[in-house]
Amino acid sequence: MSRVFDASILQFSNNKMDNIEHRERVEALQHDFLCQDAMFREMEYRKEKTNSEIEKRIEWHENELKKVRIEREEKVNYGIWYAAELKHRLEIIERVQQKQKMEFEKIKKNGDVVIAENVNLERAIARKKDELRFAKRETEEINRKRIDVGN
Repeated sequence: MSRVFDASILQFSNNKMDNIEHRERVEALQHDFLCQDAMFREMEYRKEKTNSEIEKRIEWHENELKKVRIEREEKVNYGIWYAAELKHRLEIIERVQQKQKMEFEKIKKNGDVVIAENVNLERAIARKKDELRFAKRETEEINRKRIDVGN
């Protein structure tokens, strides 16, 4: 009997040891499970955070692209307006040059006429001066003759 009792005690003690080992394994597995669960939650959190950052960056890039497009369109519109303004100014300059050319031609024609008239007038003045000198000489001669006759 004592052997049976001893065996049962051994079995009980083995069961107790098995229970302790089993508990330790269960606790170790629970610890591993909790660590794995915490790591999984951390990874899920980081995944969500990364996805939200990606979405924010995508939105930011879309907004930046919109800004760049708007700026480019404004520059193109300004370039078109500036080109039209330069074209308009060029047309005005061409019209002014055409008017100046026409006025210059008129002035040139009138100047040629005036120059010709001046030449004719200068010749007429020269003739009148010659006539005046000739008349003075004749008058002086007549006066001398009178003086000579009167003396």
